Amino acid sequence: MQLLVNGLKIEANYTDECIQNIFYPLLEKWTNIQKEKNRRIIIYLAAPPGCGKSTLALYLEYLSKTKENLIPLQALGMDGFHHTNIYLNSHLRETTNELLALHKGAPDTFNVESLTKHIKSLQKDIVTYWPVYDRQLHDPIENAIEVTSNIILIEGNYLLLDKAPWNSLKNYADYTIFISGEPIDLENRLIQRKMHSGTSFETALKHYHDTDKPNLLLVNKYHLDADLSLKLCVNKDNIVSFY
Repeated sequence: MQLLVNGLKIEANYTDECIQNIFYPLLEKWTNIQKEKNRRIIIYLAAPPGCGKSTLALYLEYLSKTKENLIPLQALGMDGFHHTNIYLNSHLRETTNELLALHKGAPDTFNVESLTKHIKSLQKDIVTYWPVYDRQLHDPIENAIEVTSNIILIEGNYLLLDKAPWNSLKNYADYTIFISGEPIDLENRLIQRKMHSGTSFETALKHYHDTDKPNLLLVNKYHLDADLSLKLCVNKDNIVSFY
């Protein structure tokens, strides 16, 4: 099926085995956890760039509405917690004294304090608003989404990063998933994704080496243990599975 992911139309192609043996059982598990705890629960879906986090999160949101015995979940992204361009262009990276804007997308270009505050608000079972990252403006937009579901799935690169201050976020999750992938597969996916948005191959390749690759290697190497660990596999027909 086709989903609108970060402003782009993306085909969500998963194997039937993956849907029946992983996705639906997860949705049933989360429904049971929510009923047992009798409050809003928070799930993290963490993975390096290129693993298809945003697409998977939206697909799980869709699946959660296809069976009456499931509690519908709401998928939210972490990208709305990017620091603004004004901030990034006026603050320096502590380790290199370079403008943060040169490393946009790296862990230190996000507002972790605001992300933590919003996640804590989600735990209080109140109506909360969530920011999004506008890929036309290339800036976050505050209070863009009203959060109402009792099961919240948050996806992002650094939700399980084992580096301060990110490593404290796990304290607020009821269930966590980490997805890994072979670097060469992720490289191909990231370059193709960049080109899909209208970028030339040369520009996409440079963006991968300058931005995506360092973040990919960081997340693959330094991540906290998750309740469920999966590995991305994509066949020649671009059908995605996890194992």
